Amino acid sequence: MRLGTLALATAALGGAACGHLDAAADPPAWLVAPTAAVRAELGDALASAFNGRPVKLAPDALTASSLLIIEGPRTDRDLGGGVRRFRLLLRDSQCVLVAEAGDFERVLEGASCTPETTDD
Repeated sequence: MRLGTLALATAALGGAACGHLDAAADPPAWLVAPTAAVRAELGDALASAFNGRPVKLAPDALTASSLLIIEGPRTDRDLGGGVRRFRLLLRDSQCVLVAEAGDFERVLEGASCTPETTDD
């Protein structure tokens, strides 16, 4: 049976979700006008984080929020109990996808990012 993984980009809630990430050094970021190639690169990076399993992404993943939540089958131990959280960070002008658990990091070579802003 094919893994029916769904990725949802959601808004960050005051930065509380990424307590161990150093936001001052690597601010949260959004993808800017991602091309099909960038979306494929993101998909490949996430598949790598899930031991080669494909991940189905929403078309607007990481374009309105730095947070990406991946939900998979709750019975799959390789998926961390069914939910994993990732952040897109801007580090030295590069877009870096980081698992909040600290066990995965990948530079998205073809991507362009901008620091995430909040509307106060």
